[in-house]
Amino acid sequence: MNLENAVSSASAPFTFKWTPRQGIYKVIFYAKTADASVAGWKVNVKDTSGTVSTGQANALNTLTPCKAGDAATVGTNMVEIICDERLAATEVEISFSGVGPLELAEVVVVGKAWDAYPCALGYSSSNGFHANTGTGCQICANGQHESRSAFAATDTPTSCTACDTTKKKKVPTATLR
Repeated sequence: MNLENAVSSASAPFTFKWTPRQGIYKVIFYAKTADASVAGWKVNVKDTSGTVSTGQANALNTLTPCKAGDAATVGTNMVEIICDERLAATEVEISFSGVGPLELAEVVVVGKAWDAYPCALGYSSSNGFHANTGTGCQICANGQHESRSAFAATDTPTSCTACDTTKKKKVPTATLR
């Protein structure tokens, strides 16, 4: 989705900006050499689009950590931060909280346009994607589930179905000796 070359902690924070909003999946940090540090970077997202859509986790005009806990990166060579599901953004802010100076070869932000970003597990929509306006991904009601086994891009509608509890057999514990 976006690529920034030759990033320095001295120039942080820096911000990627898009129109229209994007669903952010992950951010990847690459060091200049295999043994160089990639520690101390943080990622926040912000949606300035003017509308919170159904199924969206973050509020408008508020910096939200890409990953709950807001932890900084650790390690050498390369690190990726897999963002929490359902984050929409028109801006991704990369900040540095480590010991510097630190230089990176590249930073890559991975995602898709919000209206082409798949619903999270446990959510459904008529086309499998979020929506910029109107209703998009809706959470499944109590007693229902959405049957995908993994979060993945798909162009298949998703739907919630009632949980099947008929296969569960109740056995009195007194008979389990």
